[in-house]
Amino acid sequence: MEILHFVVRIFFGFLIVAFFASWILSFFQLGAGNPILRFVNIVIGPIREPLDRRIPTIGVLNVSFLVALWALFFVMNLILIALPPTW
Repeated sequence: MEILHFVVRIFFGFLIVAFFASWILSFFQLGAGNPILRFVNIVIGPIREPLDRRIPTIGVLNVSFLVALWALFFVMNLILIALPPTW
């Protein structure tokens, strides 16, 4: 695995971990001033907020979270396939 492939995997892995951290933190009653919650929202906000506005929830299930995770995996794999293996 070359360095650019590694960097792409680390970047998208970080975003995926941030999404799961947001999901786990949503079970706790943390205030908006919590530094961990603020950091996670800053990282995933640009991805999640447009999806939250356009995709309705189904009962208590937030489908935008699943769509965002699917899109992250899809884009990561597209980039990894498009990069030549020697980069």
